[in-house]
Amino acid sequence: MAYFLPYLSKNYYEMKRMSYCLLFSFFVLLHSCKYKTDTGLLLQGHEYKLWHIMDDGSDSLEWNNLDTVKLNSFWVKDVDEYVNDHDMNSEYAHYIRISKKKGMNRYQWFKKKSDAPEFLYIDKDRYACRLVFNRKTGDFDEIPDAELTGYWKLKNDSLMMINNNRYSIKRIGNIHPVAIQITDLKTGNKLKIRDSSFPPALNNEYYINWTEENDKAHHKKWGFGIKQSPLLQGYDYKLWRKGEDFYGCRPVNKGMEFMYEDIDYINRYYYYCEFMYFDKYGRYAGLYLFGDEWRMRGYEELFCMGLLDCDVVITCGWQPVGNDSIRYVYLNFNETVKISYSNKDTLHLHNLKTNEELRYIAVNLPPKNKRGKFKN
Repeated sequence: MAYFLPYLSKNYYEMKRMSYCLLFSFFVLLHSCKYKTDTGLLLQGHEYKLWHIMDDGSDSLEWNNLDTVKLNSFWVKDVDEYVNDHDMNSEYAHYIRISKKKGMNRYQWFKKKSDAPEFLYIDKDRYACRLVFNRKTGDFDEIPDAELTGYWKLKNDSLMMINNNRYSIKRIGNIHPVAIQITDLKTGNKLKIRDSSFPPALNNEYYINWTEENDKAHHKKWGFGIKQSPLLQGYDYKLWRKGEDFYGCRPVNKGMEFMYEDIDYINRYYYYCEFMYFDKYGRYAGLYLFGDEWRMRGYEELFCMGLLDCDVVITCGWQPVGNDSIRYVYLNFNETVKISYSNKDTLHLHNLKTNEELRYIAVNLPPKNKRGKFKN
């Protein structure tokens, strides 16, 4: 027996060394998979992401010659002058003919009925679902029993599993916003989605930074941290909209050439909805969801669209300053607001400086059915 002890001892230590190697490899693989999930195409490093489900159909207006408009079948002639009470389920176009020589301006309105836009919601807790955007309420409603709803995971960089169904994912071209094609490997059905830029890409350099030290100090004084603020209500991120005047129509001009020469052109009017974004890092962003691409655009982007030189630094953010008050900074102006609410989905804000009263309505992101249901 003593003769075999050296060999047994050697094999024991060899097996122990191999076990450590295998265990280390397993943790590396586990970390690698998590890294791919969090930073891959679907999340791109965000806590959660909203993708617009693209319609393959054409929605363009075609026109030719000077006095003739050729319309697709889904466009119909509307009133001859602009009205403010447009149907939220329609899209509008303004056909204009301007002739400086004849001193004549001609305007015609057209509209088309359009379906409510659908989105794919996906987050780091591995929950995915399809949402429809209600343009009359400015909210996202979950579509019950829809495809691509449930617990998701990645098998590799291009294969996703949802409810034991396999889907391939791949980026389409090199366009902006990012577009992805999802293919059901069982049925062959394809779905194209486009990045709706939410949560927004926030530049930390120009935002108030709420640190862990700030949170501990606030918790010690008031008994709660930033996440327990009425604006966040326990979430890491929260989306709100104003209670009144949260939507409208915005023209998309083709330029100002008509000021210099005879021209016919079509001016499209897109629906938009205004939101307010807050998170636990003290960051704030004013956002618009526009109907041209159904993606979020921030105040800074809209501000820069009208300027030749956009080297403007806009500082904004927020922080709790009491048990019912917040201070926020926008365009480098400080405002203090007191908050009260009659229910969890409605906040009443009172600006102490301007005495203005505002009402905020909670937006359904993350979806109400999501929390605690599929969390991994």
